[in-house]
Amino acid sequence: MTDFEGNQPATGDALPPSKFSAGYSVGGQEPESVNYRAADPYPMPAPEPPPPAYQGAPPPPYPGPAPYPGPPPGYGVPQPVVAMPVGYLPVRKTNGLAIASLVCSLLGLLCLVPALLGVIFGHISLSQIRQNGEDGRGLAVAGLVVGYVLLAITALFLVFYVGLVGMVLSSSPR
Repeated sequence: MTDFEGNQPATGDALPPSKFSAGYSVGGQEPESVNYRAADPYPMPAPEPPPPAYQGAPPPPYPGPAPYPGPPPGYGVPQPVVAMPVGYLPVRKTNGLAIASLVCSLLGLLCLVPALLGVIFGHISLSQIRQNGEDGRGLAVAGLVVGYVLLAITALFLVFYVGLVGMVLSSSPR
């Protein structure tokens, strides 16, 4: 006899009987009958009696709306409404030098000369905008800022480069 056969229950059932049955038999025994239905905590109410029959005459109808009163005296005949002509407001012209200032300053990213032109065009366009009342002040200011920043970076690069070249030439043996 193997060790597995010695551990089998003596009754010949596959599993011992369980006290928690799910309504079917596992080990050959029938489960006991369980009543899961408790008393109804919410009984159905008794049906309501039908309403009493209507006795009496129908109510009188509601009166209709009152007529709309006319205009108060003393105002005369109303005048027809005349619509105002609709059109576009005049658009202010953008200063051309302001546009050129920004374009030249952005082209200054490629080389230095347009950045210098962008600064010059920016100052001229700001004075024209002040005199003529044209649009484009933001473009002119942006052209000036970008141009001055590029000129400052170029100046710092030139100072560094000249200093570096001077240091290399002064430290080399003759």
